[in-house]
Formats: sequence, C-alpha cells, structure tokens
Amino acid sequence: MGNWQKIAIALVPLVVVAIVAGFALRQIRTDIVEAPVEPDTNTDFWQVEKIEDAETLLVRRGMERRRVKLCGINPRGTESTREATELIEGSNGEVAIAFLGKQNEAYVGEVWINPEQETEELLNGLLILEGAAIADESEWMLCPNQPSMDAAVQLRGIRP
Repeated sequence: MGNWQKIAIALVPLVVVAIVAGFALRQIRTDIVEAPVEPDTNTDFWQVEKIEDAETLLVRRGMERRRVKLCGINPRGTESTREATELIEGSNGEVAIAFLGKQNEAYVGEVWINPEQETEELLNGLLILEGAAIADESEWMLCPNQPSMDAAVQLRGIRP
C-alpha cells in the first residue's frame, strides 16, 4: 500500500467525526417560541421602561434589560397601547414576569400588574377583558395561565 493510501485511510475516521460533530452542534433556527427545557414560571419583579405596543414591553431589573412579548395575545386597534399603559401605570410601572421562552429578539412571558399586592392580575388576560387585545389561539396553549385568558375571552364574549 502506498503512502497516499495510508493517509487517506487514516483521514476517513477524522472526516466522519467532523461531519457528525458538525450536525450535532449546528443550531436550528425557528420562528416559533423556543421554550427552555422547563419554563421559568417563577416570577421576578421588573420595572417597565417603555411600552412599545400592547403586547411588547421593554423592562429593566438592575442593569439587565429585556424586551417582553405578552404570551397568547394580539393587540386590537390603536387604543390597545393606551389601555396597556394605563394598567401598567396603575401598578407604578412595576410588574412580575414569568419567562416562558424566546421568540425572535423578545422573551415571551406572562406579566402581572400589582405584583406586591394580593390582587395581582394577569396583564395578558386583562387586556383581553378590556377589549384591547384578542387571544392568539395559535400561541396561547403555551401560556401556563391560558385558562385565565380563556375566561377573559368568555367574559368579553369575543373570539379571534
């Protein structure tokens, strides 16, 4: 056997290992919610810096900032941002958030207003109840408090 043949035989296992490792380590991109292995349903307190629209908030905790999309809702009309602003301002801008995963550049989560009181309320459901948002039934099954949002839909009497 010639030198080139010996080198080729020695390189075959290395090439196979490199290909297998490449497939195993590649990242798969999707535009759906990529939930962690177990969603972090423990809530943390955050301060709302900006309300981009009724379903997207820019929040801060210390030096950390995150863009948060409210799970399971779609804004309804131009008044939806005003309604979200009023509800959040009534909570002095402080909210509690359970992060469920990430979608594009935003975290997806459930947001509660008045988190320091016994009467904390799910913002996602309140926006549906107030008519400022409709349920996004393609996404809301991912929300742990989907039954609360469904109750808001029933009370409001609207379906997407």
